[in-house]
Amino acid sequence: MTETPFPSRSFSQLVHLTREADDERFTGSNELAASIDWPALTKLAQYHRVDSLVAGRLAGIAPESVPKASGAYFQKQRSGAAKKILAREASLVKVSKTLQGADIDHILLKGAAVADRFYLKDDIRQSIDVDIWIAPDKLLPAIDALKALNHRLLVPEFDITTKNLSAVQRIVNAASLADMKLKVHHDVHWRLNDVPGLLDWDFETLRARTDTIRLGDTSVPVFAPEDQLIYLYTHGAKHAWFRLKWMADIYRIRKRLPEGAHAAVQQRMKETGLDAVFRTANQLHNFLYAEGHPLGTASSQKYVQFRLSQTSKETELNLGNFKAILAQIKYRLGLRESLKYRLSTLAHYCANLNDVPRLRLSGGFFGAYIIAGPVLGLFRLLKRSLDRKPVQTHESANS
Repeated sequence: MTETPFPSRSFSQLVHLTREADDERFTGSNELAASIDWPALTKLAQYHRVDSLVAGRLAGIAPESVPKASGAYFQKQRSGAAKKILAREASLVKVSKTLQGADIDHILLKGAAVADRFYLKDDIRQSIDVDIWIAPDKLLPAIDALKALNHRLLVPEFDITTKNLSAVQRIVNAASLADMKLKVHHDVHWRLNDVPGLLDWDFETLRARTDTIRLGDTSVPVFAPEDQLIYLYTHGAKHAWFRLKWMADIYRIRKRLPEGAHAAVQQRMKETGLDAVFRTANQLHNFLYAEGHPLGTASSQKYVQFRLSQTSKETELNLGNFKAILAQIKYRLGLRESLKYRLSTLAHYCANLNDVPRLRLSGGFFGAYIIAGPVLGLFRLLKRSLDRKPVQTHESANS
């Protein structure tokens, strides 16, 4: 295993333990176990949501080489993750059947779409919720269909109606509902990213070339492998890659792409203005999982290094850490050179979903709301600073 100073020895060891067991670079050895700072590794694995994956790798290490408490923790996480996967898949089957019955096309974005096709049988990919994508005009019927399954709307915290639908869809990209029986969250996306313009895929075009996975007695639509990779590249990029789990997904997908497919992905991303996203993601992948090439000195790559070194995704949005917020915004603006995308990004930071019921926003008044957005944003920033109450930024949503 190649040791690296970025961002710590424990992180380097964690990356190594997320490799596949048949990777020629993987060494599951007692010597490795003896050099691990187990409390630090456990904390990192939990934050990066790869602890059940690490548990699978520990099978190649003698039990006596792993502290009893650490071994018990990882096995407990692995068992718990397996049970949660069964609950999520059972809930997804019900949702997919219901949506198909209501003639609502949908695509599973991550979760089983990645785990069932690209992970080895002894790997367990953790996830928090179920993400599906639908056409924007199907949102209200989809919410009604899920409510009929005893799902409760969590985000937004108010009813979406025909009057406020346009405003809601411009501010956020998904509604979150909870399966109250199985305790599973479903995020129903009508746009693939929170900021319009980052990945402007047409739903019908992508739906026409989907693959499927089999869950129980149901076929669930998923992205074709190249589309899956591009989506994960943009998903990780918008969050500045602050979770190793996303790169562990990409590492596995890339291993299974046919020869020439990754070059085709690079060309597609270049043609659609996502070459900066590809460049940083590709260098990060090679740094972590390939030959250990150093990352470049571009500001975007420095910001990624900074985010990976953190152990909390929440950012306290107040005047005290205004510099960190500006760094986040600068990074997001640099993902695409499109003026439309950059203006959308700035508007996104000024908008607040709770303004929809508070200001009775509708599509007709949304333009005026965005113009007033900087003033409202500064007012909220000042109020939070005076209250000293930490709030989550857009980057800290479920992911």
